[in-house]
Amino acid sequence: MNRRIIVALAVVVASCSREKPVAPVAPVAPVQRAQPVSPAKPAIVATPPANSYAEVVNRFRIAPRFRFTFNDGEGSLVRPRQGQEQVKFHVTRGADRGDWTAEVKPTGVVWTKDGKHASDVPPSLQMLYQRLTIFPDPQKKEGAAQRNENAFEFTDANGGDRYVIKVDGSGNIREMRIGDQTIGIQD
Repeated sequence: MNRRIIVALAVVVASCSREKPVAPVAPVAPVQRAQPVSPAKPAIVATPPANSYAEVVNRFRIAPRFRFTFNDGEGSLVRPRQGQEQVKFHVTRGADRGDWTAEVKPTGVVWTKDGKHASDVPPSLQMLYQRLTIFPDPQKKEGAAQRNENAFEFTDANGGDRYVIKVDGSGNIREMRIGDQTIGIQD
């Protein structure tokens, strides 16, 4: 035999003698067929429970129209879209008597009194306009509005005004008492 072959065989035998025995392999279980994966269920968006304070306020903020009464008169709101409100006030008492209109235009809220542009708008009407169009929901001294039969009650943590928001069986606001102001709401 060729010397090279003998040397190669000796190297192979020597290297094989250094191998360590391998532990026996456990039998492999038969492969299971993959089960079809059903698509994930869509995430459930948390919505306020029926007649919750949040739901009541949201309904009010998007109501397309309603009529209302207030301490010094009556009026109506028309909302083709949020942010495009037109509010009419018929003031029957006090120094601000007359027909006022507040309408959202590209330049902002435009006020008229008895059909003429008005720049000196009474603060009470401006506050009423805000309460009817955006219903600014103040921080509550109690932490949250408290349900009391057909009303939600709380105290404004900043201004101290007491709020009593009365609702009907459908969860629509029917009356707001804020401090000494009472606003009645009709469809």
